[in-house]
Amino acid sequence: MYTIILNQQTSSVINHANSNQHKAAMLYLKTDLAKASNEPVTSFSPIARSLMNMDTSTREQMKRKFDICYVMAKKGFVFLKYTALYNVDS
Repeated sequence: MYTIILNQQTSSVINHANSNQHKAAMLYLKTDLAKASNEPVTSFSPIARSLMNMDTSTREQMKRKFDICYVMAKKGFVFLKYTALYNVDS
């Protein structure tokens, strides 16, 4: 019986951590932490930190890929054309 209660409590914690309200609260916390320490919000985001620490050549490749995807979405191109567009400039 104790195991069942423990599992229910664990699932409740997991459900709460995955809820939109919790994610919004964490975003507010990160923003407040960034303001308090005079740092950009990106310093508290793992994805942003990895982008900031990326070497120059990899960053340029990522930028080019995002630019191509942006143009494709803006113009309504089929995503199957991505490889052809990416290879045009290579």
